[in-house]
Amino acid sequence: MNDKPLLYPEAIKRVQIDLQRAMTDWDFLSGVSGDGPVREFEKWFAGVAGGKFAIAMPNATSALFVALMASGIGKGDEVILPGYTWPQTLTPVLLTGATPVFADIDADTVTISPESVKRLISGKTKAIIGVHLFGIPADVIALEKIARDNGCILIYDAAQGFGAFYNETSMNHGPQRTTKIYSPKQWRKKWG
Repeated sequence: MNDKPLLYPEAIKRVQIDLQRAMTDWDFLSGVSGDGPVREFEKWFAGVAGGKFAIAMPNATSALFVALMASGIGKGDEVILPGYTWPQTLTPVLLTGATPVFADIDADTVTISPESVKRLISGKTKAIIGVHLFGIPADVIALEKIARDNGCILIYDAAQGFGAFYNETSMNHGPQRTTKIYSPKQWRKKWG
């Protein structure tokens, strides 16, 4: 049995203070005013992810939808995504009115196959969603080149990839990426 507490006394006291304040001050918890635990988390996460900004979202599906909308994706556009992924990667594409185009996966990594993506690129392709799955990153080097060469937006669904590495490079950095902090089934991870 482990004798270490799950939370240290200082952390317990901080949580108690924050919860007491949150019961009477909704703005504190929501972060609308720009302070509080949500803002603290966003600042911390942006730093860890190597970015200037991070926006906390209720879930990765919402984050993907916002990334697609901010990229101007809509009706008449095609978005390439892996055929093997969670339904929540597909749903935001459908919500924008864009047409999903399913790419094959790489047999060794079960992530999106760059060769398949190349074959699927068309004049209507506006975005590619690379999914880091089970802690295994997609081939980011190949995907970034394909997106750059074809003028496509590249968005990573990194819900299961935060902390993963690809060729000794942290997947916490890169183009638009959506990340959730918890994943129910992370089969393989390499934390940095």
